[in-house]
Amino acid sequence: MVTFSNSRLSLPQSPAVPAFAAESNRTSDSIDRIGSVFVRRQRAADQGGNSLANAAILIQNRGKKQISDRVNRRDVDFYRVDLTTAANIKLNFSNRSNATIVGRLLDGQGQSLFYQGQQQTISFAPDLNFSKTLRNIEPGIYYIQVSTRSRANAQYRLTLNVSDAAARPSTPDCGCGS
Repeated sequence: MVTFSNSRLSLPQSPAVPAFAAESNRTSDSIDRIGSVFVRRQRAADQGGNSLANAAILIQNRGKKQISDRVNRRDVDFYRVDLTTAANIKLNFSNRSNATIVGRLLDGQGQSLFYQGQQQTISFAPDLNFSKTLRNIEPGIYYIQVSTRSRANAQYRLTLNVSDAAARPSTPDCGCGS
């Protein structure tokens, strides 16, 4: 409900917002004017936390999660993955913008993760998809950082699939007869 008071727009207090939403900017309100009517809309603003301390927890142990979000040079997204046993991690990034996006895999201290001797930092150009599978990752806390140098919002989609280390990710049949 929108009310007018002394020629000013005032909005009623919203119901209690869960603490996690208020702390990490998960929702935002906008007021749109449609003709002579003002409409208040609530929408997802930022699914990723803006630091390691408030990283959004994507997966605890096993599962699959897909996130669509956006970043800009002032908004970096952090996601957290908690593993209690060794696991295979499959990441799929889709850059859905006109800006280059950088994805980094970080260890529990926020340092770049090295896997098979290589730093796990990915820089991918506009409209590019990227997929990476990391096998037999040790138990612990890991983070995914998504950023860009662009002033404009750079939209991306992140799909994360975490499975048991003993289970091999399914691969399509190559048709080669082996």
